[in-house]
Amino acid sequence: MDEACARIPKTPTFLLSALLAVSLMISGSVPAAAIDCERDPADYQGETRRAAPSDMWRDARLLPIDGELPEPLQGALNDSMDRILTKVSGASIAVAIPGEGQWFSQRGRLTADRQQAPEGALFQAASVTKPFVAAVAYQLVAENKLSLQQRVDRWFPSVPLSSAMTIEQLLYHTHGLVSFNALPDFPDRYQTPSQLVALAASKPLLFCPGAYFAYSNTGYAMLGQVIEQLEGKPLHQVIADRITDPMRLEHTVLRHRGDQVSIVDGFQSGQPVTVKDGYATPYAAGGLASNAADLVRFWHGYLSGKVVSVEAVKTQFNNLARLDQHGQQFYGGGVQYYDIPGDGPGRMLGHSGGIHGFTSVVAYIPGDNLFIAVLFNDQNVAAEAGLWGLLRAIRDYRAATKADQH
Repeated sequence: MDEACARIPKTPTFLLSALLAVSLMISGSVPAAAIDCERDPADYQGETRRAAPSDMWRDARLLPIDGELPEPLQGALNDSMDRILTKVSGASIAVAIPGEGQWFSQRGRLTADRQQAPEGALFQAASVTKPFVAAVAYQLVAENKLSLQQRVDRWFPSVPLSSAMTIEQLLYHTHGLVSFNALPDFPDRYQTPSQLVALAASKPLLFCPGAYFAYSNTGYAMLGQVIEQLEGKPLHQVIADRITDPMRLEHTVLRHRGDQVSIVDGFQSGQPVTVKDGYATPYAAGGLASNAADLVRFWHGYLSGKVVSVEAVKTQFNNLARLDQHGQQFYGGGVQYYDIPGDGPGRMLGHSGGIHGFTSVVAYIPGDNLFIAVLFNDQNVAAEAGLWGLLRAIRDYRAATKADQH
Protein backbone atom coordinates (compact mmCIF):
# COMPACT_ATOMS: atom_id res chain seq x y z
CA MET A 1 0.00 0.00 0.00
CA ASP A 2 1.45 3.41 -0.97
CA GLU A 3 1.65 6.25 1.55
CA ALA A 4 -1.32 8.10 0.07
CA CYS A 5 -3.52 5.03 0.45
CA ALA A 6 -2.34 4.56 4.00
CA ARG A 7 -3.20 8.15 4.79
CA ILE A 8 -6.60 8.01 3.11
CA PRO A 9 -8.01 4.51 3.60
CA LYS A 10 -10.75 3.58 1.18
CA THR A 11 -13.08 2.01 3.72
CA PRO A 12 -12.35 3.15 7.30
CA THR A 13 -15.01 2.07 9.76
CA PHE A 14 -16.19 5.62 10.30
CA LEU A 15 -17.11 6.56 6.71
CA LEU A 16 -20.82 5.86 7.04
CA SER A 17 -21.64 9.31 8.36
CA ALA A 18 -20.67 10.98 5.11
CA LEU A 19 -23.82 9.44 3.67
CA LEU A 20 -26.08 10.84 6.37
CA ALA A 21 -27.86 13.18 4.02
CA VAL A 22 -29.17 10.24 2.03
CA SER A 23 -29.49 7.63 4.75
CA LEU A 24 -32.10 6.45 7.20
CA MET A 25 -31.45 4.42 10.31
CA ILE A 26 -33.85 3.40 13.05
CA SER A 27 -32.33 2.84 16.46
CA GLY A 28 -34.15 -0.01 18.13
CA SER A 29 -36.67 -2.53 16.89
CA VAL A 30 -39.80 -0.85 15.54
CA PRO A 31 -43.01 -2.89 15.77
CA ALA A 32 -44.23 -4.06 12.38
CA ALA A 33 -47.89 -3.75 13.31
CA ALA A 34 -49.92 -0.70 12.26
CA ILE A 35 -49.04 2.35 14.33
CA ASP A 36 -51.62 3.31 16.92
CA CYS A 37 -50.38 6.37 18.81
CA GLU A 38 -51.94 8.46 21.52
CA ARG A 39 -52.04 12.22 21.36
CA ASP A 40 -49.10 12.61 23.74
CA PRO A 41 -45.51 11.80 22.71
CA ALA A 42 -44.60 8.18 23.35
CA ASP A 43 -41.99 7.11 25.88
CA TYR A 44 -38.67 6.35 24.24
CA GLN A 45 -38.42 2.61 23.53
CA GLY A 46 -35.23 2.42 21.48
CA GLU A 47 -31.74 1.43 22.49
CA THR A 48 -30.28 2.94 25.64
CA ARG A 49 -28.97 6.37 24.81
CA ARG A 50 -25.73 7.86 26.10
CA ALA A 51 -24.04 11.22 26.64
CA ALA A 52 -20.66 12.51 25.56
CA PRO A 53 -18.21 12.02 28.46
CA SER A 54 -17.65 15.06 30.65
CA ASP A 55 -13.90 15.04 29.96
CA MET A 56 -14.62 15.98 26.35
CA TRP A 57 -15.12 19.57 27.47
CA ARG A 58 -11.51 20.63 27.85
CA ASP A 59 -10.96 24.24 28.88
CA ALA A 60 -8.28 24.46 26.19
CA ARG A 61 -10.99 24.77 23.56
CA LEU A 62 -11.81 28.23 24.97
CA LEU A 63 -8.44 29.68 23.92
CA PRO A 64 -8.47 31.83 20.76
CA ILE A 65 -7.50 30.40 17.39
CA ASP A 66 -6.16 33.67 15.94
CA GLY A 67 -2.93 33.78 13.99
CA GLU A 68 -1.15 31.16 11.93
CA LEU A 69 0.20 27.79 12.94
CA PRO A 70 4.01 27.34 12.91
CA GLU A 71 5.48 27.04 9.42
CA PRO A 72 6.84 23.50 9.93
CA LEU A 73 3.36 22.30 10.93
CA GLN A 74 1.85 24.13 7.96
CA GLY A 75 4.32 22.29 5.78
CA ALA A 76 3.23 18.95 7.21
CA LEU A 77 -0.41 19.86 6.62
CA ASN A 78 0.26 20.92 3.05
CA ASP A 79 2.08 17.63 2.43
CA SER A 80 -0.92 15.78 3.85
CA MET A 81 -3.24 17.73 1.57
CA ASP A 82 -1.06 16.83 -1.42
CA ARG A 83 -1.60 13.18 -0.59
CA ILE A 84 -5.33 13.74 -0.14
CA LEU A 85 -5.59 15.38 -3.55
CA THR A 86 -4.32 12.20 -5.21
CA LYS A 87 -7.61 10.62 -4.10
CA VAL A 88 -10.18 13.40 -4.45
CA SER A 89 -11.06 16.06 -7.00
CA GLY A 90 -10.70 19.08 -4.75
CA ALA A 91 -10.71 19.98 -1.10
CA SER A 92 -11.25 22.81 1.34
CA ILE A 93 -9.45 22.03 4.61
CA ALA A 94 -8.79 23.92 7.81
CA VAL A 95 -7.10 23.09 11.10
CA ALA A 96 -7.23 25.27 14.22
CA ILE A 97 -5.36 24.68 17.47
CA PRO A 98 -6.58 26.80 20.42
CA GLY A 99 -3.83 29.04 21.69
CA GLU A 100 -1.66 28.40 18.63
CA GLY A 101 -3.46 29.49 15.46
CA GLN A 102 -5.00 28.08 12.30
CA TRP A 103 -4.22 26.88 8.77
CA PHE A 104 -6.47 26.83 5.70
CA SER A 105 -6.07 25.61 2.14
CA GLN A 106 -8.49 25.14 -0.74
CA ARG A 107 -7.26 23.63 -3.97
CA GLY A 108 -7.46 20.76 -6.43
CA ARG A 109 -9.83 20.30 -9.34
CA LEU A 110 -12.56 22.76 -8.43
CA THR A 111 -14.25 23.20 -11.82
CA ALA A 112 -15.37 20.75 -14.49
CA ASP A 113 -13.48 22.60 -17.23
CA ARG A 114 -10.30 22.67 -15.10
CA GLN A 115 -10.26 26.44 -15.16
CA GLN A 116 -9.48 28.36 -12.00
CA ALA A 117 -12.51 28.58 -9.73
CA PRO A 118 -13.90 32.05 -9.00
CA GLU A 119 -12.30 33.66 -5.98
CA GLY A 120 -14.27 32.79 -2.86
CA ALA A 121 -16.13 29.88 -4.48
CA LEU A 122 -17.73 27.69 -1.83
CA PHE A 123 -18.29 23.99 -1.23
CA GLN A 124 -21.66 22.47 -0.36
CA ALA A 125 -21.53 21.55 3.34
CA ALA A 126 -24.55 19.17 3.29
CA SER A 127 -25.74 18.09 6.74
CA VAL A 128 -23.18 20.27 8.51
CA THR A 129 -26.08 22.72 8.03
CA LYS A 130 -27.91 21.08 10.93
CA PRO A 131 -25.76 22.49 13.77
CA PHE A 132 -26.38 25.99 12.39
CA VAL A 133 -30.14 25.44 12.42
CA ALA A 134 -30.01 23.79 15.85
CA ALA A 135 -28.01 26.77 17.15
CA VAL A 136 -30.75 29.16 16.07
CA ALA A 137 -33.38 26.94 17.71
CA TYR A 138 -31.49 26.93 20.99
CA GLN A 139 -31.05 30.71 20.78
CA LEU A 140 -34.82 31.06 20.46
CA VAL A 141 -35.29 28.76 23.45
CA ALA A 142 -32.92 30.92 25.50
CA GLU A 143 -34.95 33.99 24.47
CA ASN A 144 -38.21 32.28 25.55
CA LYS A 145 -39.54 32.44 22.01
CA LEU A 146 -39.62 28.68 21.69
CA SER A 147 -39.83 25.66 23.96
CA LEU A 148 -38.25 22.27 23.31
CA GLN A 149 -41.45 20.61 24.54
CA GLN A 150 -43.71 22.75 22.37
CA ARG A 151 -45.99 20.72 20.08
CA VAL A 152 -45.59 21.38 16.37
CA ASP A 153 -49.26 21.19 15.36
CA ARG A 154 -49.34 24.98 15.70
CA TRP A 155 -47.24 25.14 12.52
CA PHE A 156 -48.12 21.82 10.88
CA PRO A 157 -51.77 21.02 11.62
CA SER A 158 -52.05 18.73 8.59
CA VAL A 159 -49.07 16.54 9.53
CA PRO A 160 -50.30 13.29 11.09
CA LEU A 161 -49.81 13.23 14.87
CA SER A 162 -48.19 16.67 14.85
CA SER A 163 -50.03 17.26 18.13
CA ALA A 164 -47.79 14.56 19.61
CA MET A 165 -44.56 15.86 18.05
CA THR A 166 -42.30 18.31 19.83
CA ILE A 167 -39.54 20.72 18.78
CA GLU A 168 -37.06 18.53 20.66
CA GLN A 169 -38.08 15.53 18.56
CA LEU A 170 -37.38 17.48 15.38
CA LEU A 171 -33.89 18.27 16.69
CA TYR A 172 -33.19 14.71 17.82
CA HIS A 173 -34.80 12.81 14.89
CA THR A 174 -37.35 11.05 17.09
CA HIS A 175 -40.51 12.43 15.44
CA GLY A 176 -41.24 9.39 13.27
CA LEU A 177 -41.63 11.01 9.84
CA VAL A 178 -39.74 9.42 6.98
CA SER A 179 -36.84 11.39 5.50
CA PHE A 180 -38.17 13.07 2.35
CA ASN A 181 -35.07 12.30 0.28
CA ALA A 182 -35.21 8.59 1.19
CA LEU A 183 -38.43 8.19 -0.76
CA PRO A 184 -38.16 6.45 -4.17
CA ASP A 185 -40.60 8.92 -5.71
CA PHE A 186 -38.73 12.02 -4.54
CA PRO A 187 -38.98 14.54 -7.43
CA ASP A 188 -35.89 15.50 -9.39
CA ARG A 189 -36.65 19.22 -9.29
CA TYR A 190 -36.82 22.05 -6.80
CA GLN A 191 -39.14 21.45 -3.86
CA THR A 192 -40.23 24.11 -1.39
CA PRO A 193 -39.86 23.34 2.33
CA SER A 194 -43.64 22.95 2.58
CA GLN A 195 -43.62 20.47 -0.30
CA LEU A 196 -40.85 18.47 1.39
CA VAL A 197 -42.86 18.15 4.59
CA ALA A 198 -46.09 17.37 2.73
CA LEU A 199 -44.36 14.63 0.75
CA ALA A 200 -43.02 12.97 3.91
CA ALA A 201 -46.30 13.46 5.76
CA SER A 202 -48.16 11.63 3.00
CA LYS A 203 -46.32 8.43 3.94
CA PRO A 204 -47.01 6.28 7.02
CA LEU A 205 -45.12 7.22 10.16
CA LEU A 206 -42.19 4.98 10.99
CA PHE A 207 -43.15 4.94 14.67
CA CYS A 208 -45.07 6.89 17.28
CA PRO A 209 -43.52 10.34 17.89
CA GLY A 210 -40.89 10.03 20.58
CA ALA A 211 -40.66 6.22 20.56
CA TYR A 212 -37.51 5.68 18.50
CA PHE A 213 -34.68 7.39 16.63
CA ALA A 214 -34.50 7.57 12.83
CA TYR A 215 -32.27 10.05 11.03
CA SER A 216 -34.68 12.13 8.97
CA ASN A 217 -34.14 15.35 7.04
CA THR A 218 -37.87 16.07 7.27
CA GLY A 219 -37.62 17.18 10.90
CA TYR A 220 -35.10 19.88 9.98
CA ALA A 221 -37.23 21.08 7.08
CA MET A 222 -39.99 21.52 9.66
CA LEU A 223 -37.65 23.19 12.13
CA GLY A 224 -36.52 25.68 9.51
CA GLN A 225 -40.11 26.70 8.81
CA VAL A 226 -40.82 27.11 12.53
CA ILE A 227 -37.83 29.44 12.80
CA GLU A 228 -38.96 31.44 9.76
CA GLN A 229 -42.42 31.99 11.20
CA LEU A 230 -41.08 33.00 14.60
CA GLU A 231 -38.54 35.39 13.12
CA GLY A 232 -40.67 36.70 10.26
CA LYS A 233 -37.95 36.33 7.65
CA PRO A 234 -36.43 33.64 5.39
CA LEU A 235 -34.20 31.10 7.08
CA HIS A 236 -31.13 32.13 5.08
CA GLN A 237 -31.53 35.65 6.44
CA VAL A 238 -32.06 34.40 9.99
CA ILE A 239 -28.83 32.41 9.84
CA ALA A 240 -27.02 35.45 8.46
CA ASP A 241 -28.40 37.77 11.14
CA ARG A 242 -27.89 35.42 14.06
CA ILE A 243 -24.75 33.47 13.17
CA THR A 244 -22.69 34.23 10.08
CA ASP A 245 -22.70 38.05 10.31
CA PRO A 246 -21.96 38.28 14.07
CA MET A 247 -19.22 35.65 13.74
CA ARG A 248 -17.85 37.26 10.55
CA LEU A 249 -18.25 34.07 8.56
CA GLU A 250 -17.98 35.77 5.20
CA HIS A 251 -17.92 32.55 3.20
CA THR A 252 -21.01 30.81 4.55
CA VAL A 253 -24.56 31.06 3.24
CA LEU A 254 -27.70 28.94 3.23
CA ARG A 255 -28.65 28.28 -0.39
CA HIS A 256 -32.08 29.38 -1.55
CA ARG A 257 -33.80 29.46 -4.89
CA GLY A 258 -32.49 32.16 -7.19
CA ASP A 259 -29.38 32.98 -5.15
CA GLN A 260 -26.15 33.93 -6.90
CA VAL A 261 -23.76 31.94 -4.73
CA SER A 262 -20.60 30.82 -6.49
CA ILE A 263 -19.71 27.21 -5.66
CA VAL A 264 -17.09 24.81 -6.96
CA ASP A 265 -18.29 21.95 -9.13
CA GLY A 266 -19.16 18.66 -7.50
CA PHE A 267 -17.94 15.32 -8.84
CA GLN A 268 -18.81 11.64 -8.70
CA SER A 269 -16.35 9.03 -10.02
CA GLY A 270 -14.39 11.84 -11.64
CA GLN A 271 -17.38 13.17 -13.55
CA PRO A 272 -19.10 16.48 -12.77
CA VAL A 273 -22.59 16.20 -11.35
CA THR A 274 -25.61 18.22 -12.37
CA VAL A 275 -27.96 19.62 -9.74
CA LYS A 276 -31.03 21.22 -11.26
CA ASP A 277 -32.20 23.09 -8.17
CA GLY A 278 -28.89 24.74 -7.32
CA TYR A 279 -28.80 22.89 -3.97
CA ALA A 280 -31.73 24.96 -2.72
CA THR A 281 -34.06 22.04 -1.96
CA PRO A 282 -32.12 20.63 1.07
CA TYR A 283 -32.89 23.87 2.93
CA ALA A 284 -32.44 23.54 6.72
CA ALA A 285 -31.44 19.89 6.37
CA GLY A 286 -28.41 20.42 4.15
CA GLY A 287 -28.40 23.57 2.02
CA LEU A 288 -25.40 25.35 3.53
CA ALA A 289 -22.47 26.40 1.32
CA SER A 290 -19.22 27.29 3.06
CA ASN A 291 -15.49 26.72 3.23
CA ALA A 292 -13.42 24.89 5.82
CA ALA A 293 -12.01 28.03 7.44
CA ASP A 294 -15.49 29.32 8.25
CA LEU A 295 -16.64 25.93 9.53
CA VAL A 296 -13.69 25.69 11.92
CA ARG A 297 -14.36 29.19 13.24
CA PHE A 298 -18.04 28.39 13.67
CA TRP A 299 -17.39 25.13 15.50
CA HIS A 300 -14.78 26.70 17.77
CA GLY A 301 -17.17 29.53 18.61
CA TYR A 302 -20.06 27.14 19.09
CA LEU A 303 -18.27 24.85 21.54
CA SER A 304 -16.88 27.90 23.31
CA GLY A 305 -20.31 29.33 24.08
CA LYS A 306 -20.21 32.23 21.62
CA VAL A 307 -23.38 31.15 19.81
CA VAL A 308 -25.42 29.62 22.62
CA SER A 309 -24.32 28.93 26.18
CA VAL A 310 -21.84 26.13 26.81
CA GLU A 311 -24.41 24.47 29.07
CA ALA A 312 -26.95 24.49 26.24
CA VAL A 313 -24.39 22.96 23.89
CA LYS A 314 -23.60 20.24 26.40
CA THR A 315 -27.28 19.30 26.55
CA GLN A 316 -27.21 18.71 22.80
CA PHE A 317 -24.69 15.95 23.41
CA ASN A 318 -26.98 14.20 25.91
CA ASN A 319 -29.47 11.48 24.98
CA LEU A 320 -27.32 10.39 22.06
CA ALA A 321 -28.76 7.67 19.82
CA ARG A 322 -26.55 5.17 18.00
CA LEU A 323 -26.13 6.25 14.41
CA ASP A 324 -24.07 3.50 12.81
CA GLN A 325 -23.90 -0.27 12.90
CA HIS A 326 -20.52 -0.28 14.64
CA GLY A 327 -21.56 1.81 17.64
CA GLN A 328 -18.93 4.44 16.86
CA GLN A 329 -21.22 7.35 15.96
CA PHE A 330 -24.06 8.84 17.96
CA TYR A 331 -26.58 11.60 17.30
CA GLY A 332 -27.90 14.25 19.67
CA GLY A 333 -29.64 17.59 19.21
CA GLY A 334 -28.26 18.57 15.81
CA VAL A 335 -24.77 17.32 16.69
CA GLN A 336 -22.76 14.10 16.51
CA TYR A 337 -20.45 12.35 18.95
CA TYR A 338 -17.83 9.97 17.53
CA ASP A 339 -16.04 7.30 19.54
CA ILE A 340 -13.60 5.60 17.16
CA PRO A 341 -10.93 3.73 19.13
CA GLY A 342 -7.99 1.76 17.82
CA ASP A 343 -6.97 2.71 14.31
CA GLY A 344 -9.02 5.88 14.24
CA PRO A 345 -9.15 9.46 15.50
CA GLY A 346 -10.64 8.58 18.89
CA ARG A 347 -13.42 10.69 20.41
CA MET A 348 -14.78 13.74 18.61
CA LEU A 349 -17.59 16.29 18.81
CA GLY A 350 -18.83 17.37 15.40
CA HIS A 351 -21.08 16.70 12.44
CA SER A 352 -20.71 15.02 9.04
CA GLY A 353 -22.58 15.28 5.78
CA GLY A 354 -22.89 14.12 2.22
CA ILE A 355 -24.81 15.48 -0.76
CA HIS A 356 -24.69 15.02 -4.53
CA GLY A 357 -21.07 15.78 -5.46
CA PHE A 358 -19.80 16.67 -1.97
CA THR A 359 -18.89 15.28 1.46
CA SER A 360 -18.10 17.20 4.64
CA VAL A 361 -17.11 16.99 8.29
CA VAL A 362 -16.23 19.42 11.09
CA ALA A 363 -15.02 18.20 14.45
CA TYR A 364 -13.23 18.99 17.70
CA ILE A 365 -10.83 16.30 18.91
CA PRO A 366 -10.22 16.96 22.62
CA GLY A 367 -7.46 14.37 22.97
CA ASP A 368 -5.41 16.31 20.41
CA ASN A 369 -6.90 19.70 21.34
CA LEU A 370 -7.68 20.77 17.79
CA PHE A 371 -10.46 21.54 15.36
CA ILE A 372 -10.59 20.17 11.80
CA ALA A 373 -12.98 20.87 8.93
CA VAL A 374 -12.82 19.01 5.62
CA LEU A 375 -14.95 19.58 2.52
CA PHE A 376 -14.53 17.44 -0.60
CA ASN A 377 -16.17 18.12 -3.95
CA ASP A 378 -16.07 14.38 -4.53
CA GLN A 379 -19.09 12.29 -3.62
CA ASN A 380 -17.14 9.02 -3.61
CA VAL A 381 -14.64 9.93 -0.85
CA ALA A 382 -15.87 10.60 2.67
CA ALA A 383 -14.51 13.75 4.26
CA GLU A 384 -13.73 11.76 7.43
CA ALA A 385 -10.96 10.02 5.49
CA GLY A 386 -9.35 13.41 4.92
CA LEU A 387 -9.79 14.29 8.60
CA TRP A 388 -8.02 11.09 9.60
CA GLY A 389 -5.17 11.72 7.18
CA LEU A 390 -4.65 15.22 8.54
CA LEU A 391 -4.87 14.10 12.14
CA ARG A 392 -2.24 11.43 11.56
CA ALA A 393 0.03 14.02 9.96
CA ILE A 394 -0.38 16.29 13.00
CA ARG A 395 0.30 13.45 15.41
CA ASP A 396 3.41 12.44 13.44
CA TYR A 397 4.61 16.05 13.44
CA ARG A 398 4.10 16.40 17.18
CA ALA A 399 5.87 13.12 17.89
CA ALA A 400 8.84 14.12 15.72
CA THR A 401 9.00 17.56 17.33
CA LYS A 402 8.92 16.04 20.81
CA ALA A 403 11.69 13.59 19.86
CA ASP A 404 13.87 16.42 18.51
CA GLN A 405 13.47 18.32 21.78
CA HIS A 406 14.94 15.36 23.62
